[in-house]
Amino acid sequence: MTLRRVGNVATAAVAEIEPGRVVGGTSASFRYVIRPTIQGADIGYREIGLGIPAGFTDVELTRMTVGGADVAPDTATVGGEFLLTLAQRETRSLAVIVDFRATAPEIAGMHDFTARLADGNLEIAAAAGNADNDPDNGNRTVVETLMPQGIVLRLDVETDRDEVLVGEPLRVTFAVRNLGTDDVVDVQVAGDLPAHLKLAGETVWVDGVETAVERSGNGFTVALGTVPGREAPLARAAVEPGPGEAGYREIVFRAITGAGAKAGELRINARAFDYCDVCDLAEAASAEVRVGEDAEFERSTVIGKVFEDLDGDGRQDDGESGIGFARIVMDDGTYVVTDRYGRFHVPYVAPGQRVLKLDVESLGPGGEVVGDATRIVRVTPGLLARVNFAVRITTVTEVIGREPVPGVAIVSLADDHGIDVLGNIGMLRLLVNGTEVSAPTVRLSRRGDRLVTEVDAAEPVRNWAVLRHGAVGGVEAAAGTGPVPATIAVPEGGAREAYRLEVVYGDGTRVASPWVGPGDVISGIAAAPAATVAGREVRVDGFGRFTSHVTATESARIRVALEDTDGRRLERDVIVPTLTLHEVRSEQIVATDALPEDGLLGWTDPRNVVEVDGAAIPLGPDGAIVVPMGDDVDRATHAVVVRTPEGITRIVNLNVAREEHDASGARWVAQEGVPEMLLELPEAGLPMRTPQLRVTGSTTPGNRVEANGQPLAVDASGRISGNVQLQPGLNPVEFRVHDPAGQT
Repeated sequence: MTLRRVGNVATAAVAEIEPGRVVGGTSASFRYVIRPTIQGADIGYREIGLGIPAGFTDVELTRMTVGGADVAPDTATVGGEFLLTLAQRETRSLAVIVDFRATAPEIAGMHDFTARLADGNLEIAAAAGNADNDPDNGNRTVVETLMPQGIVLRLDVETDRDEVLVGEPLRVTFAVRNLGTDDVVDVQVAGDLPAHLKLAGETVWVDGVETAVERSGNGFTVALGTVPGREAPLARAAVEPGPGEAGYREIVFRAITGAGAKAGELRINARAFDYCDVCDLAEAASAEVRVGEDAEFERSTVIGKVFEDLDGDGRQDDGESGIGFARIVMDDGTYVVTDRYGRFHVPYVAPGQRVLKLDVESLGPGGEVVGDATRIVRVTPGLLARVNFAVRITTVTEVIGREPVPGVAIVSLADDHGIDVLGNIGMLRLLVNGTEVSAPTVRLSRRGDRLVTEVDAAEPVRNWAVLRHGAVGGVEAAAGTGPVPATIAVPEGGAREAYRLEVVYGDGTRVASPWVGPGDVISGIAAAPAATVAGREVRVDGFGRFTSHVTATESARIRVALEDTDGRRLERDVIVPTLTLHEVRSEQIVATDALPEDGLLGWTDPRNVVEVDGAAIPLGPDGAIVVPMGDDVDRATHAVVVRTPEGITRIVNLNVAREEHDASGARWVAQEGVPEMLLELPEAGLPMRTPQLRVTGSTTPGNRVEANGQPLAVDASGRISGNVQLQPGLNPVEFRVHDPAGQT
């Protein structure tokens, strides 16, 4: 028989649990660490049994590792033990970590979580110790359950001012008040400061005593200890305790606003708790303080220019002008518009990385950015930042303007004989400037029950009418258009009526025959002879003669109406010669180059004949004539006769003096100059995406420029800039330029 020594599962084992404190009645996460020592004859373990203290429920494994490697044991709760069974025996001295959740009992007390390692009938109990190689933590297997005291305090955060500047200290008070008469123990107060607001130093003043604090990031925690119950005499039962009274404690500290603080609200938070982080003793409190701005040092200004980059090098060179009325938008929605020189500035800009974007549509049609329309600029407090935008704009050039046209002064005395109209009504004869004007004849006679007509057919008849006396002017008995019938029936019952034939020819001439009919009827409608020339009645003498004079300024078409006592009537237009001699008036300035070397230019009807000083002169196809000025270029007298094909003449005696200078010696100007203006406008057909048309150009310095009646800016160099407001649809735009002399 051979006897062999059999070892245990392990030589020794230590264990510890975290956290060491939990709130009773709450579910908590635990970490249990076991570190076995397996040596020589030790066989290792397959089971781990965790002793769960009475009152802990809902135990659930969340994770388990052996030597850092995850394992998935079988779990079971047997009696008061949470049993973990591995798939195979573990023989290495590796740390075992068991993470689990459990609900703590609703009672304060100490609870020991035991542990054992086992394999079959062999097992070893773990002793409390440093199982996680961290000697500074609990190194125990006992968990304390604590019952929270509840919301029994009031916490307020108070500051000595509502606004603070960067670098200025701020006094902050955490006021803690006991709402009841029982003491509140183990009170801790945590303060949380916002970024850029730092605790000044490492201490605070607790009830006037300087006290060290536990710092954590931008926060700190003060172990305040006990807040005594307040005194509650009947008269003060509803009054909260104040400084110096029982039930009141305070924490005072100073904080400094850092250089990176931006304008706006900073929030200081505070909370009071006891045993655990979630065991609040008071409602969380906070206070807001505003960081004011020192505009001189904390804000900045962004300046820049939008310019036309003709060579595309991204730099503004000589001859590359600024672009006015372009819009630059900031990342906060602020926008500015460039002045007429393309300059802009954005004041009061918050520091940091800022984005500026050029609104390309504000450049108008044909505008594009050279490079990127969006720029990022770092803005430093108190310093200027610069951003320039290079653009290219495609335009077409429109130019107006001309120099003054030199001329001569034509001083003339035109003795126009005018038009003499005379004649005899009884004979229906008409003479115009001594030339007889023919008139068609119309006769009407009666044969039985028929009216017989005789009409001069030299001119086509437009319309005709037979008038029957019965009212003023007669009433129409028959009428028609075109040729007049040879005979016309006498209307029924009209045997004792008087009749007259009226004919209107194609040229507007109106002729009426004498009244025919019984003598007593005719005598009853007889009227005095009358004559009308150019719309004016003229005097007729006892022999039927009349004379009239029509001035040359009146129409070349003269309407003449004659009527005798028998009712015979002639009404027609007399065409008299027309003559225009280059706007000859009492004084006229004409261009030097508009005067042919051999005379004055004039016009008349090309069918007319013109004689100057007794000699016929040729006419152009359009009736142009040249009136010779003679050898004396300064003084000349001309007799001008114009004769129509009908032989009617018009005579003008023209005395002309030509002067090149006025009384002061200055040269006469025939045509005033038009102020010069050059405009740069979008190409035709480009869509307008904004209601504003950007206009640039140039003119003579001192001129004024308008667009649709609204002024555009003109600088000292004559550069034009401005915007024209447009409406949806087509917009007429009229540009005007005015010089100091009043010329437009």
